[in-house]
Amino acid sequence: MARLYIGRKAVSVILMVMSVFMFSVTEVFIKALGGNYNLFQIVAFRIWLSLPIVLTVLYADRRNIRFRTRVPLLHAVRFLFGLASMIAIFYAVTVIPLGIAAALTSTAPFFVLAGSSFFLAERVSKFGWLGAVVGFLGVILVAAPHSTSNIPGAFVALLGALLTGGVIICLRILGKTENPAISALYNTIGMSFVCLAATAYFGFPSSSFEDYLLVAGLGTAGGLAQILNTWAYRHGNAAALAPLEFTACLWGPLLGLAIWGETMTPIAVFGLAAIVVGGCLCTTKGVTDDR
Repeated sequence: MARLYIGRKAVSVILMVMSVFMFSVTEVFIKALGGNYNLFQIVAFRIWLSLPIVLTVLYADRRNIRFRTRVPLLHAVRFLFGLASMIAIFYAVTVIPLGIAAALTSTAPFFVLAGSSFFLAERVSKFGWLGAVVGFLGVILVAAPHSTSNIPGAFVALLGALLTGGVIICLRILGKTENPAISALYNTIGMSFVCLAATAYFGFPSSSFEDYLLVAGLGTAGGLAQILNTWAYRHGNAAALAPLEFTACLWGPLLGLAIWGETMTPIAVFGLAAIVVGGCLCTTKGVTDDR
């Protein structure tokens, strides 16, 4: 049994690291598509390509699915937060270096920590608040721009993290009564209609063969990231795996450097490390128990 436990733990760690890497690769395709498409079109690609994955999960768990919901308003709030956060993060990825965007959008756990205290009546430990302080000090160092062009993108990246935190809070409330796959289905359908209306208004520019490859890469990377993430949490403990989400702060700078030659100053690297340390404190020692 011990060998089986260790094996499952190692597998979950590998799957989580691969999942975060694939999410970072997804951002590479988003950044590459940003020059030819507007944000709604890129969001549409991302949503429509993820719909088959959601439907597959629903079909696999079809015996336990109930489509009726007791909290339609909360689903609507989750949808609005999710759509706005996706647009904000996609915008940040296209206008600021990938490493900085990855660092700033990884601050969602800090907002979740505060939200858990105010909206979920959960008790936040001293380590959790310390982690939030350390993390936001890191944000200041990372976002301190060397040119004014970084300010709007950095602000929008933080806004995306805040909205992502709102999505997580909504999902934690919904998780008490709703099937996660149903929540994902309602969200995806809602986003699909919004994106369909937006693309009907904006239209699609003529696409090259290279664009089709980028879109295919976006769908493949996004789908793999979701599947690997699901498998990771199925095999491992959520609290133990959560800090591995911050490996995005490693993959983002490396991919940005390798593909676009983006570099980070020593101060920004120090700030990035502070975000990781603060985030780990928040995810492992942040919430203690209910009040």
